[in-house]
Amino acid sequence: MKPLHFSMIALMTAAVLGGCATVQGVHKEANFAQTRQPDPCIGDWEGKWGSANLCAQVIPLAGKTYRMNLLPAFDTREPALAVLEGKAVEKGVDFAGAGLEGDMKDARITIAFRGRRMTGRVEGAVSGDIELHHVVRLSPTLGARPPKDAIVLFDGDDLDLWEARSVDPWGVNLKKTVGGENCAAYLRTWVFAPAPGKAQFAYGIEDGGKVWFNGNEIHSALEQRKVTPCYHKIPVDLREGWNTFLVKVVQNDKDWAFTARLRGLDASPVSGFFVGMPGQDAYPLESFDGNIALWEVSGPYAAEGKSGDALMDTAFAPETGDAAEWHPVPLPEQTEPGPAKWLLLGNGAVEVRGGSIQTRQKFTDQKLHVEFRTPMLPDQTGQSRGNSGVFLQNRYEVQILDSYGLSGENNDCGGIYKLAIPRVNVCAPPLQWQTYDIEFRAARFDPDWNKTEDARITVYHNGVLIHENLPIPDKTTGSQVTATSEPDSLSLQDHGNPVWFRNIWLVELPPED
Repeated sequence: MKPLHFSMIALMTAAVLGGCATVQGVHKEANFAQTRQPDPCIGDWEGKWGSANLCAQVIPLAGKTYRMNLLPAFDTREPALAVLEGKAVEKGVDFAGAGLEGDMKDARITIAFRGRRMTGRVEGAVSGDIELHHVVRLSPTLGARPPKDAIVLFDGDDLDLWEARSVDPWGVNLKKTVGGENCAAYLRTWVFAPAPGKAQFAYGIEDGGKVWFNGNEIHSALEQRKVTPCYHKIPVDLREGWNTFLVKVVQNDKDWAFTARLRGLDASPVSGFFVGMPGQDAYPLESFDGNIALWEVSGPYAAEGKSGDALMDTAFAPETGDAAEWHPVPLPEQTEPGPAKWLLLGNGAVEVRGGSIQTRQKFTDQKLHVEFRTPMLPDQTGQSRGNSGVFLQNRYEVQILDSYGLSGENNDCGGIYKLAIPRVNVCAPPLQWQTYDIEFRAARFDPDWNKTEDARITVYHNGVLIHENLPIPDKTTGSQVTATSEPDSLSLQDHGNPVWFRNIWLVELPPED
């Protein structure tokens, strides 16, 4: 199969014609496709049950066991005709189980894998023999060459266009700064505004806390997640001159951290603002890219018999106005992203390791082509099985996971993470190269920070349309920036699994009102 140029017309044609191409054996460009499985039992199978067509997916599990889905067709959400359990035996694998749907319902089914062949028998109301042969179904856009106007982000040679993606370096680690368990601490700072006006105070917190602005409580939250910068976005009315922020952060069972940013209502940078202590050192807010980097801290505070959550409603000295002891929070030593540390494999691919990475260049509307390969981790399940992700604009994640043979949920491969399930699950077996072809349009906002249009995304997974012009109401879990139309990086996630990537390129789309 020749590599295809990326175009939505070509992709739509491929989807109509059946999505993944079917190739028996190894792809002719074996050095590029790398589809051969170390276990020949694993993967897609096609064949006959009597005169009926039959498809199968064989999934590796822990302890040399397997699961087989018997299906009427690939790439649909039709229920499985049967789900069989398999175990390794001498020179092969034996599968057995009962039928679930259609003519196979309640039938006894046995299938044997021997010498790269599968044969079996259905014993029930409608009996018959099964014969299956192994197939490798490759994406029609595998190896797609970038068009002339594309930005080639990774071609296998180097990671010069990428950098490490780190959590907001201006965040305050209170466990390191003051320490303690089931306690509270307070942070305070001052922001100078050159004129009265509205701004956006965006913050992330772990485990929970409250925020006061110019003496008034403006927000409180108890979190069940790690600190996510800009997760909470609060509009504030700044007065001319100095404005005060007081934050209470409670510690329960997580790491205990806080981060905050002050920008315009549309999250755009502001100028003429200063952060610091009146009469002492103050620095332009824009020199920290809107991040509030200078804080004083008081604490830790605890109350006998009360957990960190319970301390949300227990007022200590800084909150009551009594005398409190304050100390400056040291500025971080490292504020700029470091180099991307992923492992170049010398075969055109790179392996995930050493933290998530992001492009140095920032983008808004775009078309994107990404190729990836999940590892073989039969002993793992769920989110520990080949996990990574593609973050558009550093805000919206298209999940990568070894979800081969699963139902295809919003946290499976192809899902818009925790927001939208793929139309069908077309995840390929582990160790087989796969493709995402994505068209993305950023969210739109008016000058007063009112969103006029959600971000929208179209995704083809292995040539099959799984999301079409889908609105995304907000950033997905794991995003480190607020959801705006402001340009931002493409990022790839390190979730602790050795996923491979290659052939990544992007076409910037002209803005449309």
